[in-house]
Amino acid sequence: MLSQTILKQNAKTSIKYGLEAGVFDGALQIGSQITDQMIDVDGSVDFRKISLDWDNISRSIISGAVIAPNFFDSSKTIIHSWKAKQNLKNQLKDAKTINRQNKIQGRIDKNNNKLKNHIYFQTTNKMLNKAIDYEVENLQGDNK
Repeated sequence: MLSQTILKQNAKTSIKYGLEAGVFDGALQIGSQITDQMIDVDGSVDFRKISLDWDNISRSIISGAVIAPNFFDSSKTIIHSWKAKQNLKNQLKDAKTINRQNKIQGRIDKNNNKLKNHIYFQTTNKMLNKAIDYEVENLQGDNK
């Protein structure tokens, strides 16, 4: 029961971020085409000449649905771990016994590991996004 609820929540989050990414990409495309027309044609805009790159929008939807939820969760973990680490460092200054110092140092190390893992995750996400862009560009180049 709980796993179904979690799956539904993850699916809703993925759909939400995917659609937001697609709308954002489409809005950027439209905005840049309107700006280009206004610059090229003395401020007038012909909305019939605006076209959307649907392949790019589809890629944005997929990337947003797959990567964004984990990206934001990971970012929250990084912020939380950073704050916890700073708090623990302050506690370490006041710790009087060796046992307490070791316990606090262990918790600092645990937060350092969380930070490293999530920073690696963020880096991998960025590389994955670039790989998707590269593959889409290559496929579009092959089809032309």
